[in-house]
Amino acid sequence: MPASAGVHAGLAGAFTLATARDFDAARLDSPLRAQITGRRDDIDSFTRRWEAIRGEALPPRIVAQADQGGG
Repeated sequence: MPASAGVHAGLAGAFTLATARDFDAARLDSPLRAQITGRRDDIDSFTRRWEAIRGEALPPRIVAQADQGGG
C-alpha cells in the first residue's frame, strides 16, 4: 500500500477471506485473538473492505520497479 493512500481500510486489522465449494468464511485477527465467521453480512463487509484495499494498492509492476530502485 503506498504511503500516499493515507488512512485506508487495511489499517483496521488483518483478515483472510476463504471460499470453498460449500461455504465462505472470514477470519479477523487481532492482537488478542482470531475470530472466524461464516455470517453472510460479515463476509460481505470483509469483501467490500478487500475491494477498497485492492483499489488503493500499487500495481505489482510498480512495486517491482521500486524494489529494484527504479522508482
